[in-house]
Amino acid sequence: MGTMKRTLTPTTKLVKQTYETVICMYGFQVAEIVFSSFSTEYEASCNFDMVSLMDDVHYNRYCGNNKPPDFKSARETAYVYFSSNANSVTRPGFMATITFTKGKNSVD
Repeated sequence: MGTMKRTLTPTTKLVKQTYETVICMYGFQVAEIVFSSFSTEYEASCNFDMVSLMDDVHYNRYCGNNKPPDFKSARETAYVYFSSNANSVTRPGFMATITFTKGKNSVD
């Protein structure tokens, strides 16, 4: 299990920021990502501040104040991508917990 946290403050938001986390599991494990808090700048297409969750099957972008639904990777690799533009709108950011479990093709 792990935790990801990205807090946006006026001092960290002065320049455009991009963070990418690649999560690789072994032994046919999958990752479940659950957001406990989420508050980024809202824009209809999520072109300003956004979090993307991806794997080989899924690609979803999220922004605003609604927590993304729980995400379970389809295979052994998941990607978390966060991007923030350089404007004056600030929000608290997000916190998510990552849990690793055996997938349907796991080997004991």
